[in-house]
Amino acid sequence: MASPLILLICVILLGSTGFQQSSFQNTGVRLIYVLFVSYYLIGLASRLMQFENSYFDSIFNLLRVFATSFIILLSVHQYLYRRLILDLKEKKVFNAIFIPVIIASLYSIYQHSLGILDLTGRKDSISYGRVRGVYGNPNTLGFVANLGLALLLYSLYKHKRWFWLKMVLIPALLYVTFLSLSRTSMITAAVLILFTAVKMTVNYLRLGHRGRWRHLLVMGIPFMIFTYIYLNFETLIIKYTKYGSMYKILSLVNLIFKGKVSNETTSGRVDVVQYGIERILEHPLFGNGLGAFRRFPEETGMTHGVHNTYLLVLGDAGIFPFIALLSLICYVLVSSFFTRKIAGLMAFGSMMVWALHNMSGHNGLEEKMHNITIMSSVMYLWYVKQKKMPSNTYIRYN
Repeated sequence: MASPLILLICVILLGSTGFQQSSFQNTGVRLIYVLFVSYYLIGLASRLMQFENSYFDSIFNLLRVFATSFIILLSVHQYLYRRLILDLKEKKVFNAIFIPVIIASLYSIYQHSLGILDLTGRKDSISYGRVRGVYGNPNTLGFVANLGLALLLYSLYKHKRWFWLKMVLIPALLYVTFLSLSRTSMITAAVLILFTAVKMTVNYLRLGHRGRWRHLLVMGIPFMIFTYIYLNFETLIIKYTKYGSMYKILSLVNLIFKGKVSNETTSGRVDVVQYGIERILEHPLFGNGLGAFRRFPEETGMTHGVHNTYLLVLGDAGIFPFIALLSLICYVLVSSFFTRKIAGLMAFGSMMVWALHNMSGHNGLEEKMHNITIMSSVMYLWYVKQKKMPSNTYIRYN
C-alpha cells in the first residue's frame, strides 16, 4: 500500500529539486545508471530476438516497472545531491530516511501483538505465521529492518543525541528481523552487528585511555544478544511452535552452524539455482531476454523465478550489466570501507544490506526500497568525499 505513495513523493521531489547535471560526475552514480539502462536495453533486445521462449510478464508490465524504478532513482539522486552536496543538510536528510524506516519496522511489532500475521499459506507451510509489516511482504519487512539497523548503527556512531533510545531500538529491530523469519535478514543483521562491534573495538583501541565508554556498550551488544540466544535457544524454539517458524529457525541453524546447503535449508533454492545456471549457459553473452528469470515455466515445478538478483541480471541480460552490478557493489564497499567515520557505517552498511539480500531476493533492481537504498549509499559516500575538499576546490570541481 505504500508503493504509490513512495512514487508520488519521488515525483514531487524530482519536480521541486530541479535537475543538476553536475551530479553525474560521480563514479558510483554513473555505475548505477549504466547498470539499469544496460540491463533493460540488452534484456529487451534479447527478448525480442528470442521468440522460442515463453514469458509470463508482458513487455508493458516490465517497462512500467522500469519506469517506476528509474523515477525513484533519479528523484532520490537529485534530492540527495542538492541537500547533501550543495546545502550540506546531512542530519535532516538522514532523519528523513531513518525515521520512516524505524516507524515502519516498529509497526510490525504492533502487528505481531495483535496477531496480524502472514496467513497466506497453510498451517503446515513455511510461509505461515510470518509478520508482513507495512509493506505487506515478510521479506521486504526483513530488508527494511536490516536497513533500519544499518542506519541505527551509523547514527549511534555519528549522532550523539538519543543514545539510550537507540540502544533500545537495536534489540527491537533484531526482533523485527526475527518476526519476518527471513534467513537472509537474520544473517545480514548478525553481519551488521559484528562489523560494527569490530569497528568500535578498533576505534577504542586506537583512542587508548581517551576511548569513550559508549564504545564499550556498543561492543558488548552482540555478545549479550548471542549469549541470550544460546542460553535460551530451546525456550525460544518452544515459544514459536508453528511448523513454519520451527522449520525456518532450524534450517537457519543447519545452514549457518552445520553448513548444510540443500533444498531443505534454502527453501528449494538449490534446484532453482541449478536450473538458472543451465539457462544462463545457453545464452551467456546477452542473456535469455527481459523477464525470463522472474518466473520459470510451470513444467519445471518451480513456482517462482531464480530468487537471486545476480543470477537474474546475468540470466535476463547477460554479462555486461552483470559486470556493472558487481562493479557498483565493489566500488561502494571498498571506497566506504577506507573512508573515515561516516561512510564506513552508513554507505558500507546500506550497500552490505542490499548486496546480501540480492542473494535471495526476487529482483533487487525493482524493489522501491532497494532503489532508495543503493542511491542513498552512493550519495552518502560522495558526500563524505566532497566534505573533505576545501570550498574553492569544490566549486572548481563542479
